[in-house]
Amino acid sequence: MAALLARGPGRGELGAGRKVARTVQRIGLIVLVLCWASLRAHARQSQPGTGASPAAPLALRRAPPPLPLPSDPPSSLDWSYRSPRVALELAIVTPSSLLAAGAVLMLTSERRGDNMWWGGLALATLGFTVGPGAGHIYTGSYGHAAGMSALRLLAAGVGVTLLATLVKGDCEDGPPGSCDTSWAGLFFAVGVLAVIPATGLYDIIDAPRSARRANAQHGLTQLSLVPLIAPNGPFAQRGLALSGRF
Repeated sequence: MAALLARGPGRGELGAGRKVARTVQRIGLIVLVLCWASLRAHARQSQPGTGASPAAPLALRRAPPPLPLPSDPPSSLDWSYRSPRVALELAIVTPSSLLAAGAVLMLTSERRGDNMWWGGLALATLGFTVGPGAGHIYTGSYGHAAGMSALRLLAAGVGVTLLATLVKGDCEDGPPGSCDTSWAGLFFAVGVLAVIPATGLYDIIDAPRSARRANAQHGLTQLSLVPLIAPNGPFAQRGLALSGRF
């Protein structure tokens, strides 16, 4: 018996012990993996913004916040650049074209008072009343264009009426073949008619300045075309660029 105790455990007993230890290690590793997976799933459910728990009632679930409505874009995005040169050209070409077309219709009409003659008179009237404000209409100054056009139309009506009244009254009051003209009334009528070219000339001169004011109001100032050379592989690409201060 003493000899057996001194010899120690046999090979069979050592192999069985090792198997038991390995089995315990495997079971412990599986338990650790399961615990880690359970903790991770619980952490995901408890994070805000990932959705409510399936067991939570529908009344306690928070609805997603409403999306913000898009705000109106600034007016400068809807505004394109207004060229002072184009405004000046419109203020000159528009009345000139209308007056020329009206004069041609009136001169080529068969008799005074027919449809062609009245059409020419209407075009000529538009030419010296509305035509000079074409540059301001292009730049968006609709109030200025409408006010000056109405002033010129009023001046034309009042001036022509005064001239017709003065000439007709003076000639009818005197003997046949004599007309005693009222110079004061004539000068007043001419002064009223002078409002038409004066305001028309002002609108033509002010058209480029109106374009600059409109561009400055919308944040587009001092724009100009400058040459541009950009690299494009082995060749240089030449062109124009629009530059300015914003």
